[in-house]
Amino acid sequence: MSRWDSYPGDFPTERAKINYINTLLKGTAAAGVHNGIMKVFLNLTDPTKWPWATGIKLLEHLTSKYATLDIVAKAERKLRDLLQTNKYARFTNFLTEFVNLTDICKWDNASCVRGIESCISGKLKRALAT
Repeated sequence: MSRWDSYPGDFPTERAKINYINTLLKGTAAAGVHNGIMKVFLNLTDPTKWPWATGIKLLEHLTSKYATLDIVAKAERKLRDLLQTNKYARFTNFLTEFVNLTDICKWDNASCVRGIESCISGKLKRALAT
């Protein structure tokens, strides 16, 4: 049973669910589904012509398109600011954070090596150079 099923009076049809989701969208997300929403409204009684058969399918579409981008963008921002200082002063803490973020960003090994060089402490850089 989905969350939608607990409010059958509020969202009695899949079209009502899709319409409600549409009213919550703004900017790029709204523009990205505009053509699909128009297909729903032009084919009110024929769901086979809709790009998403249900409200859940529309949410899944939006999640796959935007949630991943937000997670990767957030990880990339954290990587740009990551330095082996403060709470990451211990190398093990730093390395765990670095590996987690680069996994999210799907960096290859070469990118990880280049990236870590700019983040580690000066003391560790000097130790590695000798």
